[in-house]
Amino acid sequence: MDNLEEMHRSLEKFNLPRLNQEEIEIMNKPITNTEIQTVIKNLPKNKSTGPDDFTGDICKTFREELMPIFLKLFQKTAEDGTLPNSFYEAPITLIPKPGKDNTKKENYRQILLMNIDAKIPPKIIANIIRQHVKKLIHHDQVRFIPGMQGFFNIHKSINAIHHINKLKYINHMIISIDAEKDFDKIQHPFMVKNASKNGHRRNLDVVKAIYDKPKANIISNGEKLKAFPPRSGTRQGCPLSPLLLNIVLEVLAMTIREEKEIKRIQIRNEEVKLSLFADDMILYIENPKETIRKLLVNSAKSQNTRSIHRNHLYSYTLTMKNQKENLRNQSHSPLQQKE
Repeated sequence: MDNLEEMHRSLEKFNLPRLNQEEIEIMNKPITNTEIQTVIKNLPKNKSTGPDDFTGDICKTFREELMPIFLKLFQKTAEDGTLPNSFYEAPITLIPKPGKDNTKKENYRQILLMNIDAKIPPKIIANIIRQHVKKLIHHDQVRFIPGMQGFFNIHKSINAIHHINKLKYINHMIISIDAEKDFDKIQHPFMVKNASKNGHRRNLDVVKAIYDKPKANIISNGEKLKAFPPRSGTRQGCPLSPLLLNIVLEVLAMTIREEKEIKRIQIRNEEVKLSLFADDMILYIENPKETIRKLLVNSAKSQNTRSIHRNHLYSYTLTMKNQKENLRNQSHSPLQQKE
């Protein structure tokens, strides 16, 4: 989806949440000293430093001197869409996943070690977006959303399991979907285009600047390898990264919610269809034979914005023992079944 017009047409198909004009105007007000001061004051202590080895304590000590500098930085970014070169640079440290084969690259987590001053502008923007995020992101999503907790969706799943097991005729599934390495696969043009749909001019200037010309060096055996420009994925370690991920994932979630052929489960007066914990999704569906086929088609259409790893799609037939065979016979999809 390299063509911006194609992206625009794709996004126009969905009834994505929008802010009203008053909320947009509030979000687009100039950055204030108070917003900068709040972020500097709350910088964490004893965190890994970036390439310059400066810590949050240094920013706190020189807070009064730094505030006017950051105000000028936001003004300059709004005018020419650029940031200081040091803001683009970030070494990548690779952390092996526990219990995985360390000879395979996919079994490492990548953490970007950003300079502390480079985290301040995105943190300010993240604080602004967070004030309105519940209007932009459906309550199915509970990760990185203020006031939401993971146990909300656990409770939803337990209710769905109890409901299914009380039915005389079982034609339901609860499916766990692993959106493989979503942080790494999001396409920057789509992410920026999606963020622009709500008129976030002030926010968008910073987001565009951050992803305009990023540079990364992988640290291997204590040495930096040759720098390269990442062209996809959000910057893990950046305060904006989780919110940008959720905003992009909302497109996929909206696709699933609005697809009428993906049948949701009716529990009394409530319809239950989807739960999200960041990029981990759970679907509650009826008629799995037809629904899963439609789900895979919609997942394939979303490959340009993220990667749904089909080999890691697991279906859970959470039913009574004598009813499992009926469900297994209905599902002809390439999902792996777990008892």
